[in-house]
Amino acid sequence: MVVNSCAVSPDGSRVAVAGRELLRTYSLSGAAQQGVDLLAHTRKASSHSSNDVSWLSQRPAQLVTGSISGEVLLWDTTRRGSRLVRTMAGHGRAVNRVVCTSDEPPRLLSGSQDCTVRLWDLNVRNAAQLTFPAAGEVRDVQWASPAQGGVGGSGTAGGGGGGGETPLAHCLAAALETGGVQVFDVRSNRRALYSWQAHSGPCFTLD
Repeated sequence: MVVNSCAVSPDGSRVAVAGRELLRTYSLSGAAQQGVDLLAHTRKASSHSSNDVSWLSQRPAQLVTGSISGEVLLWDTTRRGSRLVRTMAGHGRAVNRVVCTSDEPPRLLSGSQDCTVRLWDLNVRNAAQLTFPAAGEVRDVQWASPAQGGVGGSGTAGGGGGGGETPLAHCLAAALETGGVQVFDVRSNRRALYSWQAHSGPCFTLD
C-alpha cells in the first residue's frame, strides 16, 4: 500500500487516505477498522491512483482527488454503488495538488506537472475551466488569504501587477519544481502577477 496524501474531513470525524490504487476513508472515533473503500464498485483505471486528496468544506460527504494520469475526480462517500461522481480531464500530466474553496458554489484549484494551474467550477458539469500557465511544474497551489493584506516585495511583476497592493481575495500562489513561486489573479489568466525565484531547488509546499 503506497499512501501519497491524507486529509481530515471538515467536521473532523473522518480521514481520507489516497495513493496508488488507494482511496479509503476511516473514522476518527478511535475504533479499529478496515475503513471504507471508495474504489469498490468502480471500474479500475489509472486515474484512481492519486497524488492528493481534499474534502469539500461545504459538502462534507464529497471529496476530490488529483490523479497521476492528469484527471481530477469528484467522489461522494454516501453514494451507493460507484462513488465516483465525475471525472474532469484537462491536465496533460500528473496532478500534484487539489485545493477546494470554502465558499458556495465550490471551486477547485489543481496544480500539475504540465506546468499549469487550473480553476474548476464544481457546480457546473463540463464547465470551461481557467488555465494559468506557470514557469515550471506545479508542486503546490494555495488560495491567498484576504486577511493577509496585499502582496508586495521584490518579485518580478507582470500582467498588470504594477506597484500597488493586490486584492488577495482574488489571488492564488503556486510553488514550482524549479524553486520559483508565482502569484496569479484569477480574474486574468494571461500571466503571473508576481514571480520569485525563492529556492535553488524544488519548492514542494507553501502555506
